[in-house]
Amino acid sequence: MLGSQKLVLLSVLFVLLGLSASGAEVVISDDGRQIQINGDGTWVQLSKDRYAINAAGQRIRLKPDGTWSLLGDAKPANSSDQTVLTPISAALESTLFLSKVEILKRRIERAKSTHAEVRTVYHLQVVNDSPADITLDNTLSAKLLPGSSSGAEFEVISVRFATDLIKPGERETIEVIADGAPRWFGVKAMTLEVPAGVLGNRQSRVLSKIMSDVERRNVDAF
Repeated sequence: MLGSQKLVLLSVLFVLLGLSASGAEVVISDDGRQIQINGDGTWVQLSKDRYAINAAGQRIRLKPDGTWSLLGDAKPANSSDQTVLTPISAALESTLFLSKVEILKRRIERAKSTHAEVRTVYHLQVVNDSPADITLDNTLSAKLLPGSSSGAEFEVISVRFATDLIKPGERETIEVIADGAPRWFGVKAMTLEVPAGVLGNRQSRVLSKIMSDVERRNVDAF
């Protein structure tokens, strides 16, 4: 029997046969991984999360930190087989995941002391698999909820994006800049909650990035 890594590679290779030379597509592999396959013959794993369908026919995201969240209520093709894995696009809603989380520290020298200012930057990937446009504006600052697995919540300072409209089939990176960061000890993951309907998602989603994958950098300015 082929190992799980070989099954992932075979799944990706089969889909690659149908791609154009310059195209890119986000797919779900046989073991539930989210994979981006590129027209130049390369592929990259976008997230360590896995996807599955539970006994109630709901699609769920299985996270590396041991938690899970609902993604939709699409039924499997064969109701007698509750282990069927289905692509995100099957529910006609957006795919959301954190490609990167950074904790940035800036030191401010004062007359007799040194002050540290810390911010957390969430790099939120939005793939519009829905049939409708997704509009982006500055009201996202009041809708997105950054935090951590320990229950901490952080205030959004600003959001950054290159375009204000994500058309069906397109993708966009949104940088969510939050004030502060958690103490490293006892925190398993950084989280970003996206309430239902904010970015083409039908249900509220809590995205996460485990602390071992969170980057820490010292910067001169934000």
